[in-house]
Amino acid sequence: VVGHSLGSAAAAVVSGVLTPDEAVHLVATRARLLGTIGPGGAMAAVELAPEELELYPDIELAVESAPGQLTVAGDATVLDLLVAELEAAGLTARRLPVEVAGHSARVDPVLPELREALAELGGGRPTVPWYDTVLADPRELPDFDAGYWAAHLRRPVRFRQAVAAAAADGHR
Repeated sequence: VVGHSLGSAAAAVVSGVLTPDEAVHLVATRARLLGTIGPGGAMAAVELAPEELELYPDIELAVESAPGQLTVAGDATVLDLLVAELEAAGLTARRLPVEVAGHSARVDPVLPELREALAELGGGRPTVPWYDTVLADPRELPDFDAGYWAAHLRRPVRFRQAVAAAAADGHR
């Protein structure tokens, strides 16, 4: 299994890492805490390579979906300017219908409370091959504890790398 951002909660259920009740607790807690973050954050899907983000220091990589397809996070005004710039250059770019800049520093204020609320999670091991989208090595198995699920909200989603690892291992 490969989970994408919050979809990793579903992947954790499918793989036997979390019970359905634990996954619901994770999803609901995460949503509640994200709702406490003030306005001004945003995300956008853009046609850029990760190294091109160096040109935009106020924007963070949130998701690497595929080669040349990123989701970025940051201040809504800054992202609006980026989207306009990329569209003017003939590249694909669009704001996503969210009001929180997930997978970025904007979620840092809720991480301690998230870790505390999910303290009982951990210890489950997947019963099917798991390819991680948070860790540098997609084949590494995390502890699936509260710290891991907080990292899942904060770190960039490495979906492209996880799918590539699964394909390299013969999964189709």
